[in-house]
Amino acid sequence: MKNSINKEKWIDEVLESTKGMSRAEVPHDLFEQLTSKLMEPAKPKIVAIPAKQWIAAAILLLALNAATAVYYVSKNYKSATVVSSNPIALEIQGESTYNY
Repeated sequence: MKNSINKEKWIDEVLESTKGMSRAEVPHDLFEQLTSKLMEPAKPKIVAIPAKQWIAAAILLLALNAATAVYYVSKNYKSATVVSSNPIALEIQGESTYNY
């Protein structure tokens, strides 16, 4: 019961605080302004990326490519080969399947 009384007091205080305020007035030509803005064709937005960002992206890309090349060259490929006495398996192992 006490909560509802406090709520009512608060509502009354808020409503009383708006007394003496003037009402907002809308400009007479607001509708015409809005419709003219809506009828205008949209202008394409051109977003320019600064040169510093292009340079940083290029350096990062080159660094990643260089690191990948170094990793690929330094990788030990001998652990992937399997020694077999089967001559067909050895022949298949020597074939490159890159172009298949």
